[in-house]
Order: sequence, then structure tokens, then C-alpha cells
Amino acid sequence: MNVLEKILEEIKEATFQEDAPIYMGDMEVDGYVRASRIEEIIRSHMDDGSKSDWIPCSERLPEKPVFGEDSYIVQTNNIITPFSAFWDGEEWTDVSDDKVKGVIAWQPLPKRYKGK
Repeated sequence: MNVLEKILEEIKEATFQEDAPIYMGDMEVDGYVRASRIEEIIRSHMDDGSKSDWIPCSERLPEKPVFGEDSYIVQTNNIITPFSAFWDGEEWTDVSDDKVKGVIAWQPLPKRYKGK
């Protein structure tokens, strides 16, 4: 379960307590925010596909790397699944050093997994 889903569950449970600071009704009362509004706020920050870290190539390309090339996740107009590609400041290439054509969006690689 996503961390934000856990937070939502805790908020919902808290609203049923007698001294709950959150009003469960349909409107704000005496400055209390209704639980459904809190849920809307949290869900707006969850990864539901409506928000994205993708950067369209039409907006900008990555900066030229200081040395060699940098790796990114890319989406092309002819391959459905995003994949890793390299940017050398002029063109995209894949792991075989072949040119990647039709890149429409890119994003930085996620942070490396460090384990526990």
C-alpha cells in the first residue's frame, strides 16, 4: 500500500473518533475541513497518471552532459514502453549505441535503490 493510501486510511479512521478534529459532513463547519476535501488533496498528489515527471522534448531537451553522455528514461512515438536511452547533447542512443529516433519525452532516471 502506498504511503499516501495509509495516510488516507488513518484520516478516515480518525474522523470516527468522538473528539475528531475533522468533520465528516458535506460542508465546512466552524473551520473544520471535511474529510472528502482532505482525500481530494492527498489524491491530487498521488501518482495517478495525471501528474508526471515527463518532460516533452518540444519544451526542452536535457542539458549537454559534462563528460560523455547521460542516461534517461525516454518515450518515443513508435515504441509503447518507455526505456533507457543516452543523451550526448546532440542525439539519443540506446544501449547498443544505435540512434533512437522519435523521442517525444524524457525524464531523469529514478534514484538508485540502496536497500535497507
